Formats: sequence, C-alpha cells, structure tokens
Amino acid sequence: MRSLLLLLGLFVSYQVSAGGPRGLFVQVASVPTGAEAWKARKWFEAVCQHHRMPGTADYIYDLVLSDTGDANGDLYVAQLDLVDDYFHCFDNVFMGTVDLPWPGESAGQSRYLHGIMDSGYRWDNILLSRKIADALIARYPTLPFHWYLTLEANLNYFTGSNVGGTSYSGAQIREAYKAYILQLSGDLYQKRAGAVLWSPAFWSPWSTLDSTTRSSLAASISNLLHATPRLTWLHFQDFIGQGSDVRCTATNVCSPWQKPTYTFTCNDAVGYHGLLAAAVPTTVISLAVNQEMFIVGTDSSDAFKAMFPADPVELDARQQCYAQHGVPIGTSWEIRWWYLARYGVLTANVAYPASP
Repeated sequence: MRSLLLLLGLFVSYQVSAGGPRGLFVQVASVPTGAEAWKARKWFEAVCQHHRMPGTADYIYDLVLSDTGDANGDLYVAQLDLVDDYFHCFDNVFMGTVDLPWPGESAGQSRYLHGIMDSGYRWDNILLSRKIADALIARYPTLPFHWYLTLEANLNYFTGSNVGGTSYSGAQIREAYKAYILQLSGDLYQKRAGAVLWSPAFWSPWSTLDSTTRSSLAASISNLLHATPRLTWLHFQDFIGQGSDVRCTATNVCSPWQKPTYTFTCNDAVGYHGLLAAAVPTTVISLAVNQEMFIVGTDSSDAFKAMFPADPVELDARQQCYAQHGVPIGTSWEIRWWYLARYGVLTANVAYPASP
C-alpha cells in the first residue's frame, strides 16, 4: 500500500489475479480486540507473510473495510487501532462507512427494497456516511485511501413490477439506488479523490432467468452505472455462500461436515459476469466477482443459523471454474473465512503452514 497508494488517491492499482481472491473484506465491527485480538492479528499476518509475493497467483492486493463507524457516526476506534497496523500489507485500502438497519426488518421488510425506497432512510445513510468519512480523513490525514459503498443491493430487484410483493417497480428501485449512489459517491470523492467500490448481489440464480428478463436487467444496470460515473469498481457477490446450506449436528457445530447444498453455482456467476461486462461503461475499470468464502449452517429444526468457513475443495474448484471462464476474482468476503478455509482452526501458538 505504501507504494501504490502514494498516488494521491487519484489512481488505484488493478491487477487481474489468476488464483484466489485479489482482495479481502474485513467487517470492522466484528474484529476481535482485547484478549481476543490475537485472532485478528493471525488473519492479517497470514496475508503479510504468505500473500505478498509479486507475480504469484495468490498475491492479495486490496483490503476493504466494509464498515468503520456505528449508528451514531463514531469510528470503531479499538478495531481500527488493530487493523491499521496492517495497511502496509496491501496495495490499496478502501474505507466503507456504515450500513444502517431498516426499522421494518423486524417485520420481515428489507433495507434493499423497503428501505432504499424511503428517502429518509437514504439520507440518514448519506449524512451519517459523510460524518464517518470526515472522521476517517481526520484520523488518516496523509493516507490516500479509497472508498467503499457499504449499502448493498439485490440487482434482480431492478426489473419487473410489484417487486418483492410490493407496489414498487424495478425501475423505481433502480432510480432510488441511482439517487443514493450518485449523491454518496460524489460526496465521498469530493472529500478525498479515489476509486469507489460497490459489491451488490444477485439473489436469483442466472439459470432461472429467461432471455427477456436478462435483457431488461442488463439495460437497467447499465442505466444506473452510466448515471453514476464516480462508481469505478464493481465486485459483485457470487452468492454461493449465502445460497448454501449445511445441516449441523448441534448448535454452532458443523463438524464433521455433511455435504452442503448450493442454490448458486459458478455458472450463475459466470452468466452474471457476462451480463455486467456488456453493461458497464468505461468508467468502471474493475469488474470482478466477490467469491464468498463461507457456508451457512443450520440445525435440523432451523432453530439457529450460523456462518462457517467454506469447503476448501469447493473453493478451489470454484476458483478454477472462474479462471476457465475468464472471470477475475476480486475482493471477497471475508478475511476470517478466508483464513479458516485456508489455514484451519485459529491457534495462538502454532505457526502458519508453508504457502503452497
């Protein structure tokens, strides 16, 4: 980072990796601190020690802090004190701000549908993001970091009518996101010039869409991206982790693993990558897939749901599939699952295995 980030925030390193994720998300609010801080340091030290050899397929370039402040606009200081010790192990650092919950979520509503259509909710996110951005700049006055738009989206909502059982059309939802992204990306860029990354998702498998829906979706996404020129990096979620299911024998225990089931496959991400590649304007300089490195476990009665590291064999097969189809793997969710999938259970006094 100290080399390539010294470009005054106006430019950003972009290299296509043929191997694993080219970048990692870290959910700052969840970073362990205090007596548990050694766990987070293990994650980052693994990157520093084994994934910084230029020219290798598993070189990790980018770090994205998905959230850096709370609902009051205060920075997660203790967590940032730990994470920023490792900024030098990345070529580029992207700062997210906040992802406010939507009050109606307890009643089954979604921030990506009901929330985004509420102008008050959009402005609450924008105004709080401005406050957090100012605090980040004050904390890192000489660090030319970049920006991440924390609020995600289900891009499949951008087409059709009565979306999600509401009275909203896909065009209305797209226009709400357009207004939000145009305002916030412009605000953040004005405060500190740099790249702006977004990582939305598709909640419907590509294989389930007919040709008319695919064409409509491509046109709607293209409409949004052409109207938001400050959005320059697009790393969409492959949704394979979120769409997975593995049954566990006891609460928070998914070992020994039963075979997970997957609603989404590599081929769905390949299809969506092709759609996006045809839809993005030239202002989008980095288009890649966010390879989810976790699976979702539940017990037989669905009494609990938890995330676990993905099956390393499946991860490797997915990476090979993306490479075969020319789909670059971008910044991926999330550093703890990446570490556990690659290096195994965290142990305070055990050294890392040699990098293959």
